[in-house]
Amino acid sequence: MATFQEFADEAFADLLKKHGIPIDPRAAMRKSAGRSCEADKPAARSEARKAKAR
Repeated sequence: MATFQEFADEAFADLLKKHGIPIDPRAAMRKSAGRSCEADKPAARSEARKAKAR
């Protein structure tokens, strides 16, 4: 059984997620810098390194 604070934290996080607002500071910085999530995936980074090496 969860405490009221845990319930409130989960509800607030769900509300932020529903409206596309980042929950954690790292995601907020990424969004404010205009970086997409696709650029942070390991596959995208390795492809970029391969293209840069050519």
